[in-house]
Amino acid sequence: MAFDLFGSDNDANGIPDGLDELKTKNWLINDAQLVLYVTEDSEDEVPALILYNRAENEDEEDSYIFKAYEQNGPVAALEKDEDDKPLLYRFHITDLISELIKPDSEISWKNWGVKIFEPDVDIISTAMDEEPVTNYSFEHKGVVLYGNNTTETDKRPRLIIYYTEKN
Repeated sequence: MAFDLFGSDNDANGIPDGLDELKTKNWLINDAQLVLYVTEDSEDEVPALILYNRAENEDEEDSYIFKAYEQNGPVAALEKDEDDKPLLYRFHITDLISELIKPDSEISWKNWGVKIFEPDVDIISTAMDEEPVTNYSFEHKGVVLYGNNTTETDKRPRLIIYYTEKN
């Protein structure tokens, strides 16, 4: 799944304009969450998704998980509503966003993807290096998520950032 979280790159500098703007802020990121909503069209219930950095060249076999270092790492469990229906996935990505907004960051947002998390296949360690993740799934289930173009604006992917202004 691909989505346009930081907007377009109107100045053609290779960085989305929304991310460029975040880099100009003097913020200390206290908490950052990426929230993806499940559509009513989703027939399967997928317990967890994983956020990973896709290989830039499709011929490359491995993609990589960025070590977000948070408690759940780059994995988001399914959250349900009060009627026990699938509602959303919430990624806690505080360290990833902190790294992305650094002026000298070498991490790019453009190659990130989301896939079904398979604990027996997708390796996540607590190390600060990158670990391989398959860019395919053995799981026969799937989930349909709302994207940027949905008319239901309250269901679009959201980046929620809680921050403190540095002095």
